[in-house]
Amino acid sequence: GCHPKTSRPLGSLANEATRKARMKAHAAFDGLWKGGGMKRSEAYAWLADVLEITGAECHIGMFSVDQCLRTVEACNKLVAK
Repeated sequence: GCHPKTSRPLGSLANEATRKARMKAHAAFDGLWKGGGMKRSEAYAWLADVLEITGAECHIGMFSVDQCLRTVEACNKLVAK
């Protein structure tokens, strides 16, 4: 998909494994802020810190499979606390 009213892609091209990993990462991550536990910006700042990347780099649509797996693991650990 593209950003509204633009031809700018929402993420990078991905094969099936990467697409599935990104969907799992979003499912785990979105619950952190959609559930009201954090503001969206706080959740992204937390994730960037956990993954040791900048806020500008912290977009699940750009993540590798490894970054997605790390996202799911970190989110699950945080929720389990």
